[in-house]
Amino acid sequence: MCSKVGCGRSAERTLSYDYADSLVAIGPLGLTPDPHSYDLCRAHADSLRIPRGWTLMRYREPEDRETDPTLGDLSHDQP
Repeated sequence: MCSKVGCGRSAERTLSYDYADSLVAIGPLGLTPDPHSYDLCRAHADSLRIPRGWTLMRYREPEDRETDPTLGDLSHDQP
């Protein structure tokens, strides 16, 4: 289930933070539980806001790369 309070949707992505590098990563749903990551539904993963000055790395599904050939396996979003 999605980690967001009050959300009843199924988790589809895993969110993790790297505080030392000011980095947020959203990738495929983790296979094993990790106390330092959060599982999110697609809607919450797609609408995530990050702290100013941090970098967001977001895994793109293969179908996303087919519609936008400029995307690699990971894309960087800036706040």
